[in-house]
Amino acid sequence: MTASASEEVLRALEETGRPDLAHVGVAARELGHIRVRLGDTEGAEQAFRRAHEYGISPGPGMSLVRSVLMGLVLPTVSWPAHREVPRCIPDPAPRLAFRESRPYGGAYVLDALWQRLGIGSIVAGLASSGRGRPRDAAAAERVLFGLVANRALAPSSKLAASGWMSRDVHIDGLSEVTDDACYRAMDWLHAVRGELEKQVYFAVAGLLDLEVDLLFFDTTSTYFELEDADEEVARNWRGEKASADDADPDDAAGFRAHGKSKDSRDDLPQIVIGLAVTRDGIPVRCWCWPGSTSD
Repeated sequence: MTASASEEVLRALEETGRPDLAHVGVAARELGHIRVRLGDTEGAEQAFRRAHEYGISPGPGMSLVRSVLMGLVLPTVSWPAHREVPRCIPDPAPRLAFRESRPYGGAYVLDALWQRLGIGSIVAGLASSGRGRPRDAAAAERVLFGLVANRALAPSSKLAASGWMSRDVHIDGLSEVTDDACYRAMDWLHAVRGELEKQVYFAVAGLLDLEVDLLFFDTTSTYFELEDADEEVARNWRGEKASADDADPDDAAGFRAHGKSKDSRDDLPQIVIGLAVTRDGIPVRCWCWPGSTSD
Protein backbone atom coordinates (compact mmCIF):
# COMPACT_ATOMS: atom_id res chain seq x y z
CA MET A 1 0.00 0.00 0.00
CA THR A 2 1.53 3.36 -1.05
CA ALA A 3 2.10 6.21 1.36
CA SER A 4 -0.66 8.25 -0.25
CA ALA A 5 -3.08 5.33 0.05
CA SER A 6 -2.15 4.83 3.69
CA GLU A 7 -2.78 8.50 4.38
CA GLU A 8 -6.11 8.22 2.61
CA VAL A 9 -7.03 5.25 4.80
CA LEU A 10 -6.15 7.17 7.95
CA ARG A 11 -8.18 10.15 6.77
CA ALA A 12 -11.06 7.81 5.99
CA LEU A 13 -10.87 6.31 9.44
CA GLU A 14 -10.90 9.76 10.97
CA GLU A 15 -13.88 10.81 8.85
CA THR A 16 -15.88 7.76 9.93
CA GLY A 17 -15.00 8.35 13.54
CA ARG A 18 -13.23 4.99 13.95
CA PRO A 19 -9.49 5.77 14.43
CA ASP A 20 -9.13 2.69 16.64
CA LEU A 21 -9.13 0.38 13.61
CA ALA A 22 -5.38 0.48 13.06
CA HIS A 23 -5.08 -2.92 11.48
CA VAL A 24 -4.25 -2.45 7.82
CA GLY A 25 -6.76 -5.08 6.63
CA VAL A 26 -9.63 -3.51 8.55
CA ALA A 27 -8.55 -0.09 7.37
CA ALA A 28 -8.52 -1.25 3.75
CA ARG A 29 -12.00 -2.69 4.18
CA GLU A 30 -13.23 0.63 5.57
CA LEU A 31 -11.62 2.37 2.62
CA GLY A 32 -13.45 0.02 0.24
CA HIS A 33 -16.83 0.88 1.79
CA ILE A 34 -16.14 4.60 1.53
CA ARG A 35 -15.12 4.25 -2.11
CA VAL A 36 -18.33 2.35 -2.81
CA ARG A 37 -20.31 5.17 -1.23
CA LEU A 38 -18.45 7.65 -3.43
CA GLY A 39 -19.20 5.61 -6.54
CA ASP A 40 -15.60 4.47 -7.12
CA THR A 41 -16.29 0.76 -7.68
CA GLU A 42 -12.88 0.03 -9.22
CA GLY A 43 -11.06 1.59 -6.30
CA ALA A 44 -13.37 -0.17 -3.85
CA GLU A 45 -12.61 -3.54 -5.43
CA GLN A 46 -8.89 -2.88 -5.09
CA ALA A 47 -9.32 -1.96 -1.43
CA PHE A 48 -11.34 -5.11 -0.65
CA ARG A 49 -8.75 -7.28 -2.38
CA ARG A 50 -6.02 -5.52 -0.39
CA ALA A 51 -7.96 -6.23 2.83
CA HIS A 52 -8.07 -9.89 1.84
CA GLU A 53 -4.28 -9.98 1.83
CA TYR A 54 -4.39 -9.10 5.51
CA GLY A 55 -6.94 -11.79 6.46
CA ILE A 56 -10.19 -9.89 5.97
CA SER A 57 -12.81 -11.76 3.94
CA PRO A 58 -13.52 -9.90 0.67
CA GLY A 59 -16.86 -11.63 0.09
CA PRO A 60 -19.27 -9.04 1.56
CA GLY A 61 -17.40 -6.14 0.02
CA MET A 62 -17.18 -7.71 -3.44
CA SER A 63 -20.89 -8.54 -3.28
CA LEU A 64 -21.53 -4.89 -2.54
CA VAL A 65 -19.46 -3.85 -5.55
CA ARG A 66 -21.38 -6.25 -7.81
CA SER A 67 -24.67 -4.88 -6.49
CA VAL A 68 -23.59 -1.36 -7.40
CA LEU A 69 -22.50 -2.46 -10.88
CA MET A 70 -25.90 -4.13 -11.38
CA GLY A 71 -27.64 -0.87 -10.60
CA LEU A 72 -29.02 -1.78 -7.18
CA VAL A 73 -29.40 0.72 -4.35
CA LEU A 74 -26.10 2.02 -3.00
CA PRO A 75 -25.54 1.34 0.72
CA THR A 76 -25.27 4.14 3.21
CA VAL A 77 -22.01 4.61 5.08
CA SER A 78 -22.39 4.67 8.87
CA TRP A 79 -21.44 8.31 9.47
CA PRO A 80 -21.17 9.73 12.97
CA ALA A 81 -24.33 11.45 14.11
CA HIS A 82 -22.58 14.83 14.45
CA ARG A 83 -21.24 14.76 10.89
CA GLU A 84 -23.23 15.56 7.79
CA VAL A 85 -22.84 13.26 4.80
CA PRO A 86 -20.78 15.14 2.15
CA ARG A 87 -22.97 16.70 -0.53
CA CYS A 88 -20.85 15.24 -3.29
CA ILE A 89 -22.06 11.74 -2.44
CA PRO A 90 -24.86 10.73 -4.84
CA ASP A 91 -28.18 9.53 -3.46
CA PRO A 92 -29.78 7.66 -6.36
CA ALA A 93 -33.42 6.65 -6.35
CA PRO A 94 -33.97 2.88 -5.91
CA ARG A 95 -34.59 0.94 -9.11
CA LEU A 96 -36.14 -2.04 -7.35
CA ALA A 97 -39.14 -1.85 -5.02
CA PHE A 98 -40.29 -4.59 -2.67
CA ARG A 99 -43.97 -5.42 -3.13
CA GLU A 100 -44.78 -8.60 -1.23
CA SER A 101 -43.49 -12.01 -0.21
CA ARG A 102 -45.56 -15.19 -0.07
CA PRO A 103 -44.66 -18.75 0.98
CA TYR A 104 -44.65 -21.22 -1.90
CA GLY A 105 -43.03 -24.48 -0.83
CA GLY A 106 -45.94 -26.21 0.92
CA ALA A 107 -48.47 -25.40 -1.78
CA TYR A 108 -45.98 -26.41 -4.47
CA VAL A 109 -45.45 -29.87 -2.96
CA LEU A 110 -49.18 -30.43 -2.48
CA ASP A 111 -49.89 -29.29 -6.03
CA ALA A 112 -47.29 -31.73 -7.37
CA LEU A 113 -48.97 -34.58 -5.45
CA TRP A 114 -52.40 -33.40 -6.64
CA GLN A 115 -51.28 -33.57 -10.26
CA ARG A 116 -49.29 -36.80 -9.83
CA LEU A 117 -52.38 -38.55 -8.45
CA GLY A 118 -54.37 -37.28 -11.42
CA ILE A 119 -56.87 -35.39 -9.29
CA GLY A 120 -56.41 -32.10 -11.15
CA SER A 121 -57.18 -33.57 -14.58
CA ILE A 122 -60.13 -35.59 -13.18
CA VAL A 123 -61.69 -32.52 -11.55
CA ALA A 124 -61.12 -30.40 -14.67
CA GLY A 125 -62.66 -33.13 -16.84
CA LEU A 126 -65.77 -33.39 -14.70
CA ALA A 127 -66.07 -29.61 -14.55
CA SER A 128 -66.04 -29.28 -18.34
CA SER A 129 -69.18 -31.36 -18.93
CA GLY A 130 -72.49 -32.24 -17.33
CA ARG A 131 -75.33 -30.28 -15.78
CA GLY A 132 -74.47 -27.52 -13.37
CA ARG A 133 -70.84 -27.44 -14.49
CA PRO A 134 -68.79 -24.36 -13.55
CA ARG A 135 -68.35 -21.64 -16.13
CA ASP A 136 -64.57 -21.98 -15.92
CA ALA A 137 -63.45 -25.57 -15.36
CA ALA A 138 -59.78 -24.63 -14.82
CA ALA A 139 -60.67 -21.97 -12.26
CA ALA A 140 -62.96 -24.36 -10.37
CA GLU A 141 -60.19 -26.96 -10.20
CA ARG A 142 -57.74 -24.38 -8.85
CA VAL A 143 -60.19 -23.14 -6.20
CA LEU A 144 -60.83 -26.70 -5.02
CA PHE A 145 -57.10 -27.37 -4.83
CA GLY A 146 -56.67 -24.14 -2.88
CA LEU A 147 -59.25 -25.33 -0.35
CA VAL A 148 -57.42 -28.65 0.01
CA ALA A 149 -54.09 -26.84 0.46
CA ASN A 150 -55.65 -24.56 3.07
CA ARG A 151 -56.96 -27.55 4.99
CA ALA A 152 -53.47 -29.09 5.00
CA LEU A 153 -51.38 -25.97 5.66
CA ALA A 154 -53.57 -23.44 7.51
CA PRO A 155 -57.02 -24.88 8.42
CA SER A 156 -59.64 -22.16 8.58
CA SER A 157 -63.17 -21.21 7.59
CA LYS A 158 -64.10 -20.77 3.93
CA LEU A 159 -64.10 -16.98 4.33
CA ALA A 160 -60.65 -17.04 5.91
CA ALA A 161 -59.47 -19.61 3.33
CA SER A 162 -60.37 -17.27 0.47
CA GLY A 163 -58.28 -14.53 2.07
CA TRP A 164 -55.43 -16.97 2.68
CA MET A 165 -55.40 -17.99 -0.99
CA SER A 166 -55.59 -14.37 -2.15
CA ARG A 167 -52.98 -12.80 0.13
CA ASP A 168 -50.98 -15.27 2.20
CA VAL A 169 -49.73 -17.97 -0.19
CA HIS A 170 -48.75 -18.42 -3.81
CA ILE A 171 -50.69 -21.08 -5.74
CA ASP A 172 -50.00 -21.50 -9.44
CA GLY A 173 -52.98 -20.49 -11.56
CA LEU A 174 -54.83 -18.86 -8.67
CA SER A 175 -54.90 -15.16 -7.84
CA GLU A 176 -57.83 -13.39 -6.19
CA VAL A 177 -60.43 -15.74 -4.67
CA THR A 178 -63.75 -14.85 -3.06
CA ASP A 179 -65.67 -16.88 -0.51
CA ASP A 180 -68.55 -17.06 -3.01
CA ALA A 181 -66.22 -18.84 -5.46
CA CYS A 182 -65.32 -21.33 -2.73
CA TYR A 183 -68.96 -22.06 -1.93
CA ARG A 184 -69.89 -22.44 -5.61
CA ALA A 185 -67.01 -24.84 -6.19
CA MET A 186 -68.03 -26.90 -3.15
CA ASP A 187 -71.67 -27.03 -4.27
CA TRP A 188 -70.58 -28.40 -7.63
CA LEU A 189 -68.13 -30.80 -5.96
CA HIS A 190 -70.94 -32.21 -3.82
CA ALA A 191 -73.04 -32.79 -6.92
CA VAL A 192 -70.32 -34.87 -8.66
CA ARG A 193 -68.78 -36.48 -5.59
CA GLY A 194 -69.80 -40.01 -6.55
CA GLU A 195 -68.18 -39.96 -9.98
CA LEU A 196 -65.19 -38.03 -8.64
CA GLU A 197 -64.54 -40.54 -5.86
CA LYS A 198 -64.75 -43.43 -8.33
CA GLN A 199 -62.32 -41.89 -10.83
CA VAL A 200 -59.85 -40.81 -8.14
CA TYR A 201 -59.95 -44.28 -6.60
CA PHE A 202 -59.19 -46.01 -9.90
CA ALA A 203 -56.37 -43.56 -10.65
CA VAL A 204 -54.77 -43.95 -7.21
CA ALA A 205 -55.31 -47.73 -7.14
CA GLY A 206 -53.43 -48.09 -10.40
CA LEU A 207 -50.67 -45.66 -9.44
CA LEU A 208 -50.03 -47.18 -6.00
CA ASP A 209 -50.90 -50.75 -7.00
CA LEU A 210 -53.42 -51.02 -4.16
CA GLU A 211 -54.58 -54.38 -2.90
CA VAL A 212 -58.25 -54.31 -1.92
CA ASP A 213 -58.77 -57.99 -1.14
CA LEU A 214 -59.10 -56.95 2.51
CA LEU A 215 -60.61 -53.69 3.74
CA PHE A 216 -60.86 -52.27 7.23
CA PHE A 217 -63.90 -50.18 8.12
CA ASP A 218 -64.80 -48.09 11.13
CA THR A 219 -67.11 -45.25 12.08
CA THR A 220 -66.93 -42.26 14.36
CA SER A 221 -69.17 -39.30 15.13
CA THR A 222 -68.73 -35.57 15.34
CA TYR A 223 -71.16 -33.18 16.99
CA PHE A 224 -72.34 -29.65 16.25
CA GLU A 225 -72.90 -26.85 18.73
CA LEU A 226 -76.61 -26.53 17.86
CA GLU A 227 -79.71 -26.52 20.01
CA ASP A 228 -81.97 -28.25 17.49
CA ALA A 229 -81.42 -31.11 15.07
CA ASP A 230 -82.12 -30.77 11.34
CA GLU A 231 -85.64 -31.27 10.09
CA GLU A 232 -86.40 -34.86 9.10
CA VAL A 233 -86.45 -35.75 5.39
CA ALA A 234 -87.11 -38.99 3.54
CA ARG A 235 -84.01 -41.14 3.06
CA ASN A 236 -83.12 -44.31 1.19
CA TRP A 237 -81.40 -47.42 2.56
CA ARG A 238 -77.98 -45.73 2.06
CA GLY A 239 -78.95 -42.84 4.34
CA GLU A 240 -79.03 -40.36 1.44
CA LYS A 241 -81.84 -37.96 0.64
CA ALA A 242 -84.33 -40.08 -1.22
CA SER A 243 -86.29 -39.48 -4.39
CA ALA A 244 -89.90 -40.59 -4.74
CA ASP A 245 -88.74 -43.94 -6.15
CA ASP A 246 -86.37 -45.17 -3.45
CA ALA A 247 -87.65 -43.50 -0.29
CA ASP A 248 -87.93 -45.65 2.82
CA PRO A 249 -90.64 -44.29 5.13
CA ASP A 250 -88.90 -45.84 8.16
CA ASP A 251 -85.60 -44.05 7.46
CA ALA A 252 -86.71 -40.40 7.66
CA ALA A 253 -84.12 -38.36 9.53
CA GLY A 254 -82.32 -35.06 9.56
CA PHE A 255 -78.65 -35.05 8.65
CA ARG A 256 -77.51 -33.46 11.90
CA ALA A 257 -79.52 -35.56 14.30
CA HIS A 258 -79.29 -36.90 17.84
CA GLY A 259 -77.77 -40.35 18.28
CA LYS A 260 -75.20 -42.35 20.19
CA SER A 261 -72.24 -39.99 20.47
CA LYS A 262 -68.71 -41.36 20.59
CA ASP A 263 -67.68 -38.01 22.06
CA SER A 264 -70.07 -38.44 25.01
CA ARG A 265 -72.22 -35.56 23.76
CA ASP A 266 -75.60 -37.20 23.28
CA ASP A 267 -77.19 -33.82 24.03
CA LEU A 268 -76.02 -32.30 20.74
CA PRO A 269 -76.87 -33.11 17.09
CA GLN A 270 -74.20 -35.07 15.27
CA ILE A 271 -73.33 -36.90 12.07
CA VAL A 272 -71.73 -40.33 11.64
CA ILE A 273 -68.59 -40.69 9.52
CA GLY A 274 -67.35 -43.98 8.07
CA LEU A 275 -63.97 -44.75 6.50
CA ALA A 276 -62.69 -47.79 4.62
CA VAL A 277 -58.94 -48.34 4.21
CA THR A 278 -56.69 -51.01 2.69
CA ARG A 279 -54.48 -53.28 4.74
CA ASP A 280 -51.73 -50.65 4.25
CA GLY A 281 -53.93 -47.87 5.62
CA ILE A 282 -54.65 -46.16 2.26
CA PRO A 283 -58.17 -44.65 2.32
CA VAL A 284 -60.55 -46.14 -0.21
CA ARG A 285 -63.73 -44.22 0.53
CA CYS A 286 -65.46 -42.24 3.26
CA TRP A 287 -69.15 -41.81 3.99
CA CYS A 288 -71.31 -39.42 6.03
CA TRP A 289 -74.65 -40.51 7.45
CA PRO A 290 -77.34 -38.92 9.64
CA GLY A 291 -76.38 -38.74 13.28
CA SER A 292 -79.04 -41.28 14.27
CA THR A 293 -77.40 -44.03 12.15
CA SER A 294 -76.20 -47.01 14.17
CA ASP A 295 -73.08 -49.05 13.49
